[in-house]
Amino acid sequence: MTAEFVYTHKNYGLELEGAQGRFFVDGKLMFKGFASIALEEYLRHAPEEKKRFKMQLVGINNRRHLSLLNHQ
Repeated sequence: MTAEFVYTHKNYGLELEGAQGRFFVDGKLMFKGFASIALEEYLRHAPEEKKRFKMQLVGINNRRHLSLLNHQ
């Protein structure tokens, strides 16, 4: 799988390809799965990068809110 988007910050890495994502610490794969979860993990470790992903975070938060409403 060749990543469409690759982001790095300090010793953290994020690779995204469509709906799939991978999160790395020091080159070691820490998470592989949904891109939104990989992004959340990346930002949990590199909060300075949040500005770069502002629009994606809005989409993630909106989907999470709708999901919570559907389960009430």
